Amino acid sequence: MQPMSPEQHAKIQEMTQFKNRAPQYDATRHTYITEDYLRLGKRDFSIKPSKKYPQLSVLKYARSVFYENRFDNALLEMRGIVLDQHNQIIIRPFNKVFNYSERIAANSRYPIRIADNHRLNAVVKVNGFLGCCTFVRLPENHPSHGAAFDNRTLYSTTGSLDSDFARLLQTHCARYEALFQAYPNHTFMFEITDPGDVHIIRETFGETLIGIRNVATGEQFTESRLDQIAQEHGIARPQTLTDITFGELKALLKTVEHEGFMVFDADTGEMLFKLKSPYYLISKFLGRSNEGNLGRKLDKRHVDEEYYPLIDHIRENQAAFNAMNELEKIAFIQAFLREL
Repeated sequence: MQPMSPEQHAKIQEMTQFKNRAPQYDATRHTYITEDYLRLGKRDFSIKPSKKYPQLSVLKYARSVFYENRFDNALLEMRGIVLDQHNQIIIRPFNKVFNYSERIAANSRYPIRIADNHRLNAVVKVNGFLGCCTFVRLPENHPSHGAAFDNRTLYSTTGSLDSDFARLLQTHCARYEALFQAYPNHTFMFEITDPGDVHIIRETFGETLIGIRNVATGEQFTESRLDQIAQEHGIARPQTLTDITFGELKALLKTVEHEGFMVFDADTGEMLFKLKSPYYLISKFLGRSNEGNLGRKLDKRHVDEEYYPLIDHIRENQAAFNAMNELEKIAFIQAFLREL
């Protein structure tokens, strides 16, 4: 066996040091996705080049990161962020936001404790897919100035610049081109609901503005500023509940028939977590069932006792339920939940 070369030894040392330290913040680019992270952390994320704009790539954390709870500050940014060939950020969507249940779990890397009297703002979640619209206008000293994507509006999702969903996004949002050009190098985020992409919750079809983010700094516009821009341009916005206690919000959550809420600190405006409604969760859990897995899902140990009547109702109609398609199952479940 040949002895390890100095280059191999140095590489192993570098990898070991990388794994044992938290991601470093790049204050110039306002990101934890540093050159070192892109070079040494590749097992935890994918880089998907665009077919339409080969100089651009979409970064997405690996599925194993989600299931094995291996998030760090850099991976939280990799939810559809787009870099050019010089590793400059061109599109900057929201960072990943955890569910409340994930943040209070014993093994959470981002734990939180919120008292019932803590005051919050809550924005209703729209059940569609996330679409990002970014008008790119690069300064002359930018390494990608004059590239094919410069002075264009880019339409992207959390995973692609080229997919059918990216094209569907463009059909919904191309009419706001003048607005995007008025805010160059800002990523506009919409929740898209379309008859060709029906989700668990039946929504009014269209596009709903849910965020705007400065690509260079990562700064997010406040909800009040989003409301103002949406009103000026005739764009839908989700309902916002202001200055509500956490206890009040949890009580309300049990009664709503939508996906849930995005929850912010009322004083600081910090986005804290997602709060999914029981109505949404149970509809998704049982609606996406089949004859093979329904028996396990109807085990009452898997759901809160307030849903036991639903379990019994499905069991009583199990043959008919098995014959339904997914949307029919969801409608069947939701009709019963309204009567609970």
